[in-house]
Amino acid sequence: MDGFTFDGLTTGGPCWTNCNNNNEAYSFHSGGNNTLFADGSVRFLRSTLTVAQFTAMVTMSYGEVVTFD
Repeated sequence: MDGFTFDGLTTGGPCWTNCNNNNEAYSFHSGGNNTLFADGSVRFLRSTLTVAQFTAMVTMSYGEVVTFD
């Protein structure tokens, strides 16, 4: 997950969803996307998350525990 600029043209930006669909999260829902998790649950993740927060939620690499408010 690299993130893109909000215009979708440059990698390394703060936008992780709906800015570019080249190996990034993309949805036709405004404000975020529905994400399927390994436990079978589907959650709407808001676009206000940072790239780091989204990456922590969808990978197991770092072992973070993420809570939902």
